[in-house]
Amino acid sequence: MLYVADTHALYWYLTADKQLSRRVKSLFDALGLSGDTNHMFIPTLVLAEIVALEEKRRRNTGFEAAVELLEQHAGFSIVPLTVEIVDSSRRVTGAPELFDRLIAATALSLEATLVTRDAVLTDLHIVPTFW
Repeated sequence: MLYVADTHALYWYLTADKQLSRRVKSLFDALGLSGDTNHMFIPTLVLAEIVALEEKRRRNTGFEAAVELLEQHAGFSIVPLTVEIVDSSRRVTGAPELFDRLIAATALSLEATLVTRDAVLTDLHIVPTFW
C-alpha cells in the first residue's frame, strides 16, 4: 500500500512523541524492515515544515532524522512539489491552509493513503486517511 506522511505524523515519529498513534508508529517501524510491501512518500513540503518547527522550537531533531531515515530505508522516498500536485490541490477546497492542501494533493496524485490525524483533512473525505 502507498502512504503519504503529513508533517505531524513524521515529526512525531522522528521525535518519539506520545501523540503518535500506535498504529502509525507500527506502520513507520515496518517500513524500515526488508520485505515490507508498503511505501511511504514524504512530500518536500513536509521537510520544509519540519525545518520551520525546529526553528520555532529551537531544537534540531526532526530534519536530520528525516534525512537519515530516507537515506537508510528503502521504504521511504521524497516527493517533490510538481505542477500536477499544485493542480490537484485545487480539488482540496475545504482545507484553508496551503501546505495541508498540497500534502493532501500529493496523496491524491499518488493514489495513496494520507497518514494524518488532522481533522480538517480527515473530515474532507477527499483522500483515504490512516491514523
